[in-house]
Amino acid sequence: MAHDHKRMPLHVQTPETIACQLEAFRKKFGRDPCPDDPIFFDPDANEPVPLNPQQYEQAMIETMSQAGTDPAFIYGSA
Repeated sequence: MAHDHKRMPLHVQTPETIACQLEAFRKKFGRDPCPDDPIFFDPDANEPVPLNPQQYEQAMIETMSQAGTDPAFIYGSA
């Protein structure tokens, strides 16, 4: 089955955001994530499971803020 792939431009600070999440994953679970592990995971879970939508939104805001992303970009007012 063929997949339609679309390109989406990434914000210049996306690599820093992902790096922060990977470090959080390593700190929480003591290993690098596997290909099927979520990057944005439930920090209260004992195994890597995805966040619920509210947790995901809050984690994105916190991670982007920690990475130095402009608040106008985070909150869509840019």
